[in-house]
Amino acid sequence: MWRPFDPDCDWLTSLPIAHRGLHDKKHGVVENSLLAVEAAVEQGYSIEIDVQLSGDSEAMVFHDHTLDRLTGETGSITSFSAAELNQTAFANGMGTIPTLTQVLDMVAGRAGLVVEVKSNWQGNTELVRRTAQCLTGYTGNAAVMSFDPVQVAWLAHEAPH
Repeated sequence: MWRPFDPDCDWLTSLPIAHRGLHDKKHGVVENSLLAVEAAVEQGYSIEIDVQLSGDSEAMVFHDHTLDRLTGETGSITSFSAAELNQTAFANGMGTIPTLTQVLDMVAGRAGLVVEVKSNWQGNTELVRRTAQCLTGYTGNAAVMSFDPVQVAWLAHEAPH
């Protein structure tokens, strides 16, 4: 049963949380990249990441709905497959767009994760479902959030764990 407070969630307030990882544009470490996530782990921070849905329904770690700001590509993230996005290089930075599974495998419980499910505010729960699937069996500390109440309601009802 879902509870609004779990005493085992002290990790959410015991350490600073690196927003989109510990990114550093000056040194080519782009937000939500594997490099930014690893940098946060190395500094002992918990990590907030954002997920978006690829065109083939994979949870991709990326903040924006379009690729324009952070890559040399243009267009909606949903216009590309996970494989294409995973090969899309960050402009002025190092690395490519990771999947949520890649981030989970890299972190492997070494830091707490706050996963923000991005939303188009149209009631679609495909991304939150995929996010919950990816987290099934993950043994590290993780929390999922969204500013869209439909996503949060789905989590509370379908994946309260």
